[in-house]
Amino acid sequence: MLPRLLERGLFGALARIIRFLCKFDLGFDVYDQALTTGLFISTHKRLPKRNGDINDFLYEIKRNGELKLPERGFVTDKEFAKIFVRGIL
Repeated sequence: MLPRLLERGLFGALARIIRFLCKFDLGFDVYDQALTTGLFISTHKRLPKRNGDINDFLYEIKRNGELKLPERGFVTDKEFAKIFVRGIL
C-alpha cells in the first residue's frame, strides 16, 4: 500500500511540475521531454542509462526528437520499407 502511495505522490508531483511548465510558452519539446522522462522513471523505477538496454535506447530516440524526422518515419513504416527495398533491388 505504501509504495503505491509513494508512486502516486511522485507521479502527482511530476504532473504538477509539467502543468506548471505548460503555463509558460516553452514549446512542445520541453513538455514532451519532461513527460517522456517521467513516464520512463515511473515505469522502470530508475533513471535512463547512457549505454543501457533496449528500453534506454528507445527512450533516447524518443527524447532527442529523432522520431519527428521524416527519414525515421520512412524507414520504420512497413509499406515504405517495401518501396525502399523494391527500389534497391
